[in-house]
Amino acid sequence: MTPFRGYLAALLSALAAGPISAEAPTLSVGDLAMLAGETGMVVVSGDIDGQSTFGVEIMAELVARPGNTGTVTFTEAPPVDILQVGDPWPAMGAFTPFDTDMTSSPDRNGSIDDSGSWIPTPVTFSGPMTAFPVVTTPDAQGVWDVTLATSDGDSSFWEELDTTLYNGTITVTGGQAIPTVSEWGLIVLALLLIGAGVLVIAHRLEPRTD
Repeated sequence: MTPFRGYLAALLSALAAGPISAEAPTLSVGDLAMLAGETGMVVVSGDIDGQSTFGVEIMAELVARPGNTGTVTFTEAPPVDILQVGDPWPAMGAFTPFDTDMTSSPDRNGSIDDSGSWIPTPVTFSGPMTAFPVVTTPDAQGVWDVTLATSDGDSSFWEELDTTLYNGTITVTGGQAIPTVSEWGLIVLALLLIGAGVLVIAHRLEPRTD
């Protein structure tokens, strides 16, 4: 076979296989670093480049790693405090949050955003989409995985499209030290001693009347 015929055969084979598909759309979780005892935001972003869809579903679950202490949970509803921070269909469709009152678990949150039509149309979008508030207990420390597929089998996806998922993490380090019972005792004792010292000094500074 001549080089030209080989090239022609490869071209015909590629045409028969159909057009080269665009890169799969993605959903990804941004990593988050927090202190124990504070509240933060887990942000899920999306990327899609011209593929046809009519909605996007996000399901997020918090999974503790072995050796962690304390807990990290989504803030409980009511009130529903999930935020839409980006919209592939601005001024169209609807955004539906699934807070802990809907998922029945403080470890799960979700959302659905749609175009308002069941007809897939080309969409191009890149950026943050949904923010899920999380809270850490004062004794929390370790790494929690934020997965876009739950242990019940629910998964995140752009409607009617194969979607690549990128999980994220929440890393929690110790926050402001909280005095223990014995430390509180020392603090109270120190305050009493300071107070007594002030009284003694004040007494010595009083003018004598004799």
